[in-house]
Order: sequence, then C-alpha cells, then structure tokens
Amino acid sequence: MSWPTGSVGTPTVHKGDILLPKNLKAKSLYHNHEAFQLLYKEENKEFKILLENLFKGACANNTNSTQKYLLPLPRFRILLQDFNILDATLVARDVDLIYVSVTGSGNEMNYDTFVLCMYEVAARKYRIKIRSDKKNEVFITLLESIRDNTIHLPMYLNALPTIKFTDFYNIERLFWINEKALQKIFNEYCELHVSEETLEKSTVLRMENFKKFATVYKFHPNPLSHADVIRFYKSFLNDDEQENETNLFLKYFDFFDLLIRIAIFIFSKPQYNNQYDDDEKKLEALFSHLSEPYARMFGTTMQEDKVDLSVIGIPVVKQCMPSVGPKEGGTEIFIHGSKFDRRLGGVFCRFGKITVKAHDVTANKISVIPPSRDKTGIKKPDIAVEFEQGENRMTHIVNIYHKADIDVFVSNDIPQFSSTSASFTYKDEMPSFKLGPEIVNQMEPLFNHYCKLNDPYNNGLMNLDKWRMYKADMSRIEELGLSRDDQNSSTPSDTDSDDENSSADIDFYKFAKTDRDIGFKLNIQQFLMANVFFILTKTDSHPVDFLIKYLRFRDTLKIGTKVIYSEETLSEEARLWKEINTVLRRQCRSFDVYSGPVLIGKVEERTPGVIIDSDGSVDRTIYKNIQYTQFDSNTESTIKRHISLSESFEHFIRRIINAGFDVAGSNPDPSTSTPVGRCWQEKVGALWDYPGQLSSLNWQPRPGELEHDKITITIYDGMGNARKSDYLSTYQMYGQVNSISMTRDLIEKNGYRLRTALYKAI
Repeated sequence: MSWPTGSVGTPTVHKGDILLPKNLKAKSLYHNHEAFQLLYKEENKEFKILLENLFKGACANNTNSTQKYLLPLPRFRILLQDFNILDATLVARDVDLIYVSVTGSGNEMNYDTFVLCMYEVAARKYRIKIRSDKKNEVFITLLESIRDNTIHLPMYLNALPTIKFTDFYNIERLFWINEKALQKIFNEYCELHVSEETLEKSTVLRMENFKKFATVYKFHPNPLSHADVIRFYKSFLNDDEQENETNLFLKYFDFFDLLIRIAIFIFSKPQYNNQYDDDEKKLEALFSHLSEPYARMFGTTMQEDKVDLSVIGIPVVKQCMPSVGPKEGGTEIFIHGSKFDRRLGGVFCRFGKITVKAHDVTANKISVIPPSRDKTGIKKPDIAVEFEQGENRMTHIVNIYHKADIDVFVSNDIPQFSSTSASFTYKDEMPSFKLGPEIVNQMEPLFNHYCKLNDPYNNGLMNLDKWRMYKADMSRIEELGLSRDDQNSSTPSDTDSDDENSSADIDFYKFAKTDRDIGFKLNIQQFLMANVFFILTKTDSHPVDFLIKYLRFRDTLKIGTKVIYSEETLSEEARLWKEINTVLRRQCRSFDVYSGPVLIGKVEERTPGVIIDSDGSVDRTIYKNIQYTQFDSNTESTIKRHISLSESFEHFIRRIINAGFDVAGSNPDPSTSTPVGRCWQEKVGALWDYPGQLSSLNWQPRPGELEHDKITITIYDGMGNARKSDYLSTYQMYGQVNSISMTRDLIEKNGYRLRTALYKAI
C-alpha cells in the first residue's frame, strides 16, 4: 500500500487522550525580559503553559542530546517547520542567526533561551524591529497560531491517541481475528527479556526493533517521520523509563495498543477525505496495509492466518470471590468458572440492569469491578441483623447492614449470557451498637412470659402465634407511634398460616430456626434480633431508644432508666453534662427533711455535728459531720436514732429516705415551705410545689444557680433506680416547665410515676 501525498492531517482526538507533561518548575533567569513579563500576566497563563509543554515535547523527541531539557538547533528548526513558521518571510538562515545570537555559538538552548528565541522569531517573521509593544503583539499572535495547530501540537504535547485495543469490543475482536498474524510479526522483531527483580522471562519489543518493523512495513519514513516513530514508542513509557533508553521495551499487548494508535493517527489525515470515519475502519485499513509485506515475509496471507472465533461458546459461572462488597461498588472481585474467552471483544458481566467489562481474563477466572448498587436496578435492599457476644451473657453487640443479593451472569460476546450465575451481595454497614443488661434483663422475662402463655412447660422457644401476640401488644401502646398497618399486620389471626414467605411475618421467619420436631421457633437471642429488625423496618427510632421506651410503658414491668445510645443523642448528652458541670456548687450540702408534705427538720453538712431539738435545746454530742435542726417532735426520736446509726452525712440521708422520709434542697425561706410533696416511684426523686432549686443528693447548686420560681426538685441519685441519666433528663426538662402541673405531665410522659406522700408520725 502506498501512502497518499499531501499536508499532514489532524489526528482523531478521543476524550481523555491529551496527557500534558508536567510544567517546568525552574524560575526564568530572564524574568525582566519583555517576553517573560508578558507570559507572567494572568491573561497569558495558557501561553506560558503552552511554551513549557512545547519545549518539553521537543526535547523528549531529541534522541541525540545527552541532557533531557536541552534543545539543539536542528530540532528547533524542525519544530518551526512543523508549525509552518518557516516560510518565505522567515527562512532557515534567519533561524540560525537568532539561535546563535541568543544561545551563543555551539550551545543548545534551555527553556529560558527557547522563550527568547521564539520571541525574536515572531519579531523577525512579522518584520518588527524596534517597538516593544508591537513585538509583544506578534509574539502572542505566533503563540495563538501554535495553539490552534491541531495537526502537530498534539504530537509535541504527547497527545497521541491513547486508545487501547480493549477499549471497544468491536476493535478488540478485530485484533483477535488477526491475532495469529500479529503474533508472528511480533515474534519476528521481539527478543527475550529477563526481569532483574523477579527473574521472569518474557518476549519484548525494543525501540530499535520497532524502527525496523516500521521501515519494513512501510510506515517509516512516510507517513511516520523518525520523530513520530520515537514519539509513538515513548508514549507508553513514563518519564523515568524514557531517561534510561537501554531498558526501553514494549510487551505483546502494548504492541496491539501501538498499532491501533498508529492507525488512528495515520488514517485521520485530511488526504483520506474522511473515508475512514470510525476507528474500526481505520484499523481495518491498517491491517490491509500490513498484508503485502506480511505475505512477502511469511509466504502466507493474513487472510489465510485469520482465527475462526465461531468455536467460542457460552461460559459457565460458578462463584464470586469475594462474594460481598460495598454498596458503592468499585472493589475488585474474581469470578470463577470455565470457558471464559475475550477474543470476541471481551468478557462482560451483567449486574442487574448494567453490564461491566471484565479484565485479567483467563479460561477459568476473570476479575471485574462491580458497579454501584444504585445502578443495578435493585429497588430496595434488605436489612440484616447480626449479634456478637458482649462482655457477658446479658450484653450483645448488634451489627446492622443493608444487603442486596444479585446474580451475576457472564457473556463472551454480549448478546448471549451464561445460564449459570454467581451470587454477589452488596453490603452497606451501619454503626454498631450495644444491647446491654438494662434492656436484656427485662426483655428475657418478657420473652419467657409470652412463651409460657397457654404452654406452662415451654422451654424458652417462641412460635409464630406468640410473636404475633407480642407485636400486637406492642402496637397498642400509642406512645410508640406504630401505625395502624403495623397493628393489623401484628394481630394474630386464626386464618393466618405459617407461611415463611409471608411479608407480614418476615421479621419472624428471618431469624426463626426450625427442625422436624418443633417447626419454626425463636430463642431469646433470635427474639432480640427480630425486635431490632421490626423496629428498623417499622419506625424511624434507634432500636435501643425504642425498646427502652417500650419497657417504660408496659404496666407489667418495672420502670427502667432513660439510657441514650443512639448517635444523634450522644452528643446532646455530652453537651448537657458539660453545661451541668459549669454550675457553681455549694461547699456544704443542706436539705429540708419532710414527712409527706410536712417540713420536720433541716440537715446540713457541717463539722462538728450537733442536734437542735424542736424545743430549741442543743445536743452537742459529736455526730460526724451532721448538723440537724428538728422542727417536729413526733418524728424526733426516729431521726435521732438514724443520726446515731449513721457513719456519714451521705449515710444519714440515705437512711432517712429508705425509712420513708423525703428531702429537698434547703429553702432559705422556711415560711414558703408548705408544699404537697410528690415523689417518683422507686425513689428516683421528689417534686415540691414551691420555689427552689434543682439538686441531687451528691451536690447542690449555689444560691442563684438552677433556681425556679414554681418548683423544687431533688434527684435521689444512688437510691433505688435513680441514676445519672435521671438527673440529666430532669435537668433538660427543668428549664422548659412553668408550672407544677406542666412538670408533673412531663415527668409522667418520660415514663416515671408520681405519688403524693402523706405525713406519718414515725
């Protein structure tokens, strides 16, 4: 095949093909020159980058220079010729004079002198001798002409077509049809290479042999120049590899990529009048060109050596390894099977609605990058719940994730996919959390209660009817906010069957185990897992918060403690404690002591301790750090007995509370202390309807801190079920209420119970 003559044409530019070299970082030694001052302006930034990359591209194609970024005069002339700058107005002798005047006789130009030479070239070409402003104008004009040259600029910027033969299956198929002939050509010019690191042997194509190939197969010197041949070869190599030319080599499939790039570059030129309007036709034209020298070299035609691909069948798929990946996709997996064959244009894997091309194909294994779950068409992922054993039997670490199973089918030629498939699971993990004893200790007797309904000898296994009954009871608690649909789906019915495919009972069958004797049943751990799943699918609540709320509202259970686990409230809890810790506190605690609504005395944390009787007499016996003032004679003996038996101030307070008395943060004005006392059940604390403060047994705020003009509250932390979280929730409520009735409503809404204490003359 003879190549048509004519001007050099424009290569096909594919998206993502232009790979600019790194900008030169050295600061110019001629920074005060007009050329550099012009390039340093923001509006000319693109031309500065253009010149840097143009110089670097020209140097990269200089095979005679001993230094990477020095440009000799011959290469400078070629560059000007490539960009049609040399003409009747600027001849080679003009270029020689400019080069010598700027660089000095016999020197190669560096980047600084290259810029100066280009500046003078523009002035000489456009006949500007004196006026610097005109020189600047024609310099920019020259750079614009270079920028707009789509024929040679890509070559200098290493923007050769970077398409690979595997990028498009129709092109890849052409290569495999001609693979036998291409293998023979490669073997003719390759040589054995042994890796110094791994001692692995391979056949490679070195640059000098590629030049021979280009010459024998009539690519060189026309239409590919010597510089073009070098540029194409080096386009596969990084900067470090290009510096050490003795170790340059291309492997077998690099040779394939090299051919498709040459085909696109050559057959995109204008002299072909766009008769090759796509890359596949350009490649066919290249193979047609190869056929004549191939026949002379091997005595057979490329047509005779074509490979019959019709024998390729449908692959068999066995399994994915790993079989689980993140919902975003992007993590490589391996698919094992048999009869994988890339020669029809590649091997493709179908994930639902989307098909992805595999890589690293062997007959029995391929690798592929799964797409994101959203692209596959999976409408709704499933929720999975797993338990891990915590630090004790009553503690479980709960792992939750969304998962979606999908069958992966494989094809050797796109239209026909395998009848067998491998299962792959998208897994989206959520933050783990803990189910601790405060929940499990209450859920376990509840579980046993339902198990033994109508079955007193039940050994701790819950059937479907009991599970439905449990959900129905849960749904009737309005405070839990379960919808009517949840109630309907949870109500046991005589017509319901034990169908494990029933969507209403999926929370049961997802965790229930079965055998021939007992059918489907839940044990206690499976019961807890089913609860978590039910909450996640039916509510927007965190499972721990929901279960605590549920346990609080069940009449048959003791009131629990408000423990916050969900991430949304952990930060709020930390913020509240930080705020509480800034409250100024009394150095000595002081409490009013009540029997029901009657103020019977006042106790202070003072040393030495004394007792002031109701008649005003003083007992100066040392009573640790307890100073007690008695107001009520009917309870005087009882209080004294508790003082004598107490080992400390804290011990005394706890003794009298356990004995039926109540305390409140000491009110400085005893005349207002005529309340009706209201105490939380289980001695969590006491509410008084007179002005006062929010206190705990362990500390009290100073006067002026945490005061309220309507109520006084004392939290009995350390007593009964009262804990730090009770103080936290009460503190949060304390600033929101404006009346005793509102306070009572909020306390009861939080799951506590109030009772009004009566006076007792103990």
